[in-house]
Amino acid sequence: MEEQSHEGHRQRLLDKYLTEGLPGLNQIEVVELILTFAIPRKDVRPLAIHLLAHFRGLQGIMDAPLEELLALEGVTPRAAALLRMFPQVWGRYDLARIRRRGWFETSQECGDFLCAKLRESGREEALLMCLDVNGRMLKCSLLCIGNLNSVGLSICGAVDTAVEINSAAVVLAHNHMIGSALPSVQDIETTWRIRAAMEHVGIYLLDHIVVAANDYVSMRDSEML
Repeated sequence: MEEQSHEGHRQRLLDKYLTEGLPGLNQIEVVELILTFAIPRKDVRPLAIHLLAHFRGLQGIMDAPLEELLALEGVTPRAAALLRMFPQVWGRYDLARIRRRGWFETSQECGDFLCAKLRESGREEALLMCLDVNGRMLKCSLLCIGNLNSVGLSICGAVDTAVEINSAAVVLAHNHMIGSALPSVQDIETTWRIRAAMEHVGIYLLDHIVVAANDYVSMRDSEML
């Protein structure tokens, strides 16, 4: 009887989503619905409430490392994998959507693309997005693995990459695995050196996007360039 009650509640929750969409569900119901696909024949509402309280909201759950999710009682490997998959799938969707259009008009469009790309990599990287005169992306190249000021980054190498691809303009990007997306003093100084080197060969550095988790800072919009 109890199992039938759970199944009836699950069906009503699914029907509510199919009828009203995500806006029709509160935060607890959203997490609860996700869990129903990973944990069968069980009342998952208490677990949904516990997850929201422990990680301080839906974003905290989605951003939580896999091991932290698995450490909570009641969270199965299937449930943890499904919860972690949502932001990763969304990141791939963002990349595919922007790639399909192919050109960039604003710093936000560049930031959204590069944030999704760096979030998917799961490691510290520096990227160079090369654009033609119409703002169409020619290529997004990996400059180095590690932080922007690591020995792996060659300013001459960045310029050579941009020249080889016949870029009219470039957008630099790197991510911080720890801390905020605010550029450091070293980040700003390195950006100025790269800008000067690019200008020497007639290539315009449009922006430098610094990413941390799901956040990013445009140095152009922040008047650091």
